[in-house]
Amino acid sequence: MSRLINLTIDQIKDMNNSELLTTLEIVKSRIGSGRKSSKPTKKLEKTFCYLDDERQRRVNWGMIAPKTYTPKERK
Repeated sequence: MSRLINLTIDQIKDMNNSELLTTLEIVKSRIGSGRKSSKPTKKLEKTFCYLDDERQRRVNWGMIAPKTYTPKERK
């Protein structure tokens, strides 16, 4: 887990799209698990913000297709 917490901005920018999206989901899952077990998640949340910022940047640049939602997911 510490490997995910200590990602630098350069490491995030160097990830390919697949790695970025996978890491984003892993960090998101670990935040949820940490909250359920009352563990501190602040560092993971900070990492998540950096990862999501890079994802949003790539979506805006057209490098990643925006996520499409099914009607069930929007509820």
